[in-house]
Amino acid sequence: MTDGLVFPPRHGLSLCAGGGGLDMGLGLAEPGFATACYVEIEEYPRSTLIAGQRAGYLHPAPIWDDLKQFHAGPWRGQVDTLLAGYPCQPFSQAGQRKGEADPRHLWPDIERIIVQLGDSLVWCFFENVQGHLTLGLETVVHALRNLDFRVAVGLFSAGETGTPQERQRLFIVAYRENSYWRRKFEADREGRGRAGPAGGCSELDNAASPRCQPARERPETVIQGGQCVPGERCTELADTLCTRLERRTESDLCRSGRRQEGRGPARLHRPLLHPPGPSQSDVWSHVLGLYPEGAPALSLGDLSAFSRYFAALVEAGELSEEEAECRLCRMADGLASRTRGLRLLGNGVHPLAAAYAWRSLSAAHGLGSVDLEAPG
Repeated sequence: MTDGLVFPPRHGLSLCAGGGGLDMGLGLAEPGFATACYVEIEEYPRSTLIAGQRAGYLHPAPIWDDLKQFHAGPWRGQVDTLLAGYPCQPFSQAGQRKGEADPRHLWPDIERIIVQLGDSLVWCFFENVQGHLTLGLETVVHALRNLDFRVAVGLFSAGETGTPQERQRLFIVAYRENSYWRRKFEADREGRGRAGPAGGCSELDNAASPRCQPARERPETVIQGGQCVPGERCTELADTLCTRLERRTESDLCRSGRRQEGRGPARLHRPLLHPPGPSQSDVWSHVLGLYPEGAPALSLGDLSAFSRYFAALVEAGELSEEEAECRLCRMADGLASRTRGLRLLGNGVHPLAAAYAWRSLSAAHGLGSVDLEAPG
């Protein structure tokens, strides 16, 4: 903008949301961000989004189930950011690379929604596989530029944030200057914003804003056909993001009461932020000692052995019977959805990689840095 003001993302619409990796990443990089609506066609990822909302990792918001039938008109003026991890199969090196001829090619629907959101849309944050760089990306960039967006593109790997895998992905961050949010901002800055229904909310805020509506009053919802159904390299930035997520994980585990009593002060009883590498057998031994249900694969013999192991801990007074039963049930219940979980994770984006990509590419548009160490 002419005065150098670049608006940070505040409220998002998440398309092809999967398990919410892009949303979690943007939330880590921009603490004031909240997703206001999700669109995801597959049932298991939708159940993951709902579980994330209930656990507090994602902001409570409705979920639509069909992108092709979704109309973004009602969200115009309610969201300023569009997130999308549109299907990678048309571009992936592992597939036939049919591009626009692939029936799973959804970019035209993404573009349609950008147009429907109009000038209230400021940011686009997209993710796809590396193969998109040589197939389809030119079309996306050309379309965004025709809609007055400035575009920054980069390849980032999860390995850059300390994970034991590369998982290289293409990220796109597009920014558009517009008068809609400028008018809102000027009204708010000059004290002319009207208070919202929850009190203390300006025109810049809306019903999706966390401080305008308590989370417990916004139950998660899945919209089906228009019907509601209740439902080792770390840069300084990446290292800071890792620390932020570790603190969130520690806080969650403290609330769940998973602490080890005994020698000295109570210490957190939890595994590492990332799983160990394939060759780190000693670290795997430590992790599985804390969380056996985290094993890459479990057999009936494993379940029987761990059942005896937990029973011995209960008898020795080192584990309550309730906790032992809970951990054993997680191991057994988790087997039914293991294949779906692996598919979700395989298609998904690592939140830290998304956060790292956002901070790197948004800086190209002039968005200032955020103090990620600040309280709250």
